[in-house]
Amino acid sequence: MSGNTAPVRVVLVGFGRANQAVLELALTRPWLKVVGIVVRSPERNGEPAADRVPGAPADLTCSTDLAGTLRRTRPDVAIVATATHLSDVYPALSVVAASETPMICTAEDLAHIRREDPPPAADIIDLADRHGVAIVASGANPGFVLDVWPMTLTGLAWDVERLRARRIVDV
Repeated sequence: MSGNTAPVRVVLVGFGRANQAVLELALTRPWLKVVGIVVRSPERNGEPAADRVPGAPADLTCSTDLAGTLRRTRPDVAIVATATHLSDVYPALSVVAASETPMICTAEDLAHIRREDPPPAADIIDLADRHGVAIVASGANPGFVLDVWPMTLTGLAWDVERLRARRIVDV
């Protein structure tokens, strides 16, 4: 990062294993700054991020107010890591899109959607179009990773005697 470049400002939507790892990474990257964390659970409202990620800034706390956090922090991007299914993640995507904040979403179901798909897939594409924001899918469906992909790769082999796939979640 050059001396006059501001860091990328990030709001984490969800604060489970994936976004805790994002915060850990951000603490080691001067070009990346987590400016807000949004959680669903009311009992975690106000919880210091440092309770779950040692070394997090003392003033970085969890909030249950997604729209308010986006307004207050004005992030460059939001990372939505809350659920796997489109219908579960759509409400958060809708709020983030309305704030005109580009986002990255870990929902596995978002990995390959098309406009002609039924709701909520088509609704998510419409959200991006209506608000002029990017919604980038970063999730990988375990069925693809553990079934289709290994079988496709074995198509290149003359003879396969054994195939083993192991899922390790390490963001």
